Amino acid sequence: MKSQIEKVLNDIGKMAKQLISAQECKEILWKAVNIQANETDIQHELNVMENSFGYIADLAHLTIWMGKGNDEETREEFKFFVKLVPLDSNGKIRRSELTWMFEREAFMYADMLLKFNATEATHWHPKCYLARKDLLVLENLNLSGFKHLTHRTRFDCPLVECVLRSVAAIHADSIAYEMKIHPRTIVDAFGEYREEFGIAPDKIWFQRGLEAIKAIIPMTKSYQRYPEKYRITTFDKLVFPIYEMVKPSSKYRNVFCHQDLWAGNIMFKFSQINGEDNLSEPSSCVLMDYQFPRYVPPIADVLQLIFMTTRRSHRQRYLLSYCRVYYQCLHNELKRHGLNGETVLSWDDFRASYEDLKLMPMVSNCVALPFTYFPNEIQMKIKSSEAEEFRRVREENHHDYIIKYMEQDVEFKDVVLESIEELMETLYE
Repeated sequence: MKSQIEKVLNDIGKMAKQLISAQECKEILWKAVNIQANETDIQHELNVMENSFGYIADLAHLTIWMGKGNDEETREEFKFFVKLVPLDSNGKIRRSELTWMFEREAFMYADMLLKFNATEATHWHPKCYLARKDLLVLENLNLSGFKHLTHRTRFDCPLVECVLRSVAAIHADSIAYEMKIHPRTIVDAFGEYREEFGIAPDKIWFQRGLEAIKAIIPMTKSYQRYPEKYRITTFDKLVFPIYEMVKPSSKYRNVFCHQDLWAGNIMFKFSQINGEDNLSEPSSCVLMDYQFPRYVPPIADVLQLIFMTTRRSHRQRYLLSYCRVYYQCLHNELKRHGLNGETVLSWDDFRASYEDLKLMPMVSNCVALPFTYFPNEIQMKIKSSEAEEFRRVREENHHDYIIKYMEQDVEFKDVVLESIEELMETLYE
């Protein structure tokens, strides 16, 4: 007997197929493989992925067949990756308060990312073949050898440095766009999607995340030793500067930043040894999901990546070296554009921006980390919950849910506590 989750996914899959027309499939084939097809010769199937999780979107695979009849030997098959606005079992849009974020990402793929003209040498985002406000059809990166890491994998040096190369490519492409192509800043091109959605005093999910941090602080060893030093009553005041940090800086150079750099949004390709992936030698990576981009100094992406993908002991040892790796990669990418890296962004300014802005990615990490570190089965449970239950967890009470799971999972508890202790030392010392 199918579980309730499987039944819901199956029902959604049947309805989802109707969301893409034969005409759109024709356009997808033309953009993806430069093939002109007749609509009458096209069949397609959209299957929602059962074991993949997204808070903001349902994930699916689109298969398009081209050819007359059902003879598999004469039909050509093409596979794509799809993101769609979440639907419930009645075909209604679920969690409609999040649909604006989906629309924002569709705009990024249909407009913003095209401005940067990424080449195969800097393939830092997936190719998009259809962008609607309720649906995205992207290249299936698995077919090109890219893959996600096992859930909860913490990044080592080769992985972090591989991602830093792609991050530097994003930043360099955006700088080149402003300096060589378009006189306006990139943030002007955001248009109606300029609004800050993640970190703001009026964003409920973020505020509930801050409340969760305050609820967990008394569980840390530092608080238990020195409760008079880590006064929770002053926490909100100490955190308040981050609301300015998410805005374009008037002091440092701003770039188009991804701002959602956790492991689930990164796919790697690895070198091969006897036909098998050499997991210690990533050759390239592609960055997924563009719902939270900001126009801020590049250090925001660099630090977010490091905090969201490594353990504290690792970043304490390698953080400065990672900053140097990124800075050299940025210089190399700017040189590709015919620009002088030191003139565009000096090392002194880059280091100074670290000191001024490090609080933002640290707070963001503490808010988001628990939800990215839950096991897949817990994430799927949250997603498949009734709308009211999901709303309660998201808008009313993060910390009960997080603390309850900390009691069941030692690794989860350790990762959450070490990140919050790291933030406490920055805020209070």
